[in-house]
Amino acid sequence: MISNSPTDLQPVFDTIAEHARRLCHALHGVVLRFDGELIHLVALANASPEGGDALRRLFPTPPGRHTAASRAILTGAIIDIPDVQNDPDYAVAGTARTAGYRSIVAVPMLRDGQVIGTLNVHGARVGQFTEHQVRLLQTFADQAVIAIENVRLFKELETRNRELTESLEQQTATAEILRAISSSPTDIRPVLETVVRAAARFCAAPDVAILRLDQGVLRGAAAVGPFGTEMARRAGGIEAIEVPVTKGSVSGRAVLECRSVHVHDLTAEPEDELPVGREL
Repeated sequence: MISNSPTDLQPVFDTIAEHARRLCHALHGVVLRFDGELIHLVALANASPEGGDALRRLFPTPPGRHTAASRAILTGAIIDIPDVQNDPDYAVAGTARTAGYRSIVAVPMLRDGQVIGTLNVHGARVGQFTEHQVRLLQTFADQAVIAIENVRLFKELETRNRELTESLEQQTATAEILRAISSSPTDIRPVLETVVRAAARFCAAPDVAILRLDQGVLRGAAAVGPFGTEMARRAGGIEAIEVPVTKGSVSGRAVLECRSVHVHDLTAEPEDELPVGREL
């Protein structure tokens, strides 16, 4: 299950909870995660609808003495409560009655000496669990830690690969632009066309345009994509596109305010400030 779920821990937790319950002849199997502040229930095996609801209402909860899991996380030690109804510190005996268990064992999940969760089993009888079963639970808890660590490492690797891919794309785009500059020392058009193509590819943008400020008007210099192409066709060429330097266009706003302008939704902009149709 660990090898089949490199990025999804839930199937692993569900499997561990069920097998821990079955092999320990327990009433319930429970996996909990600790985020550094609160304990969260992440897997629960074999609970009745009423008992499951009662158990889920206990979480999230901070570490403390009030439950077996909170004690295990607080102390980093295995907590074995033979009879929850006769433990003065066990504050959720009512929940235990609703869920139908009398005994509980909570085994901490440890990573580099830090508790990151617990594996619990509930027994229907007083003093139900043996030392052998507790050792078995420790093995399962170790497997849960392995699964958590595998997912963390896998996600870190994915992030690193994505960063490297983006870096390579940036370097490739930069190299293409530098080649265009060196091969066109007196003609800027090929350079600008290379820039818009690189920007479209790197940003996965359907339309990219470059406008140049000329005598108080923004004029088309290069464009890729259906929007820029259609505007150039209607205007009679890319250089014939003219955009007034006003706040009524995104580019005009960028020029007037001397900053990058990012409009997330053109249709949500006030029409008196950025009329639809002035997307450039």
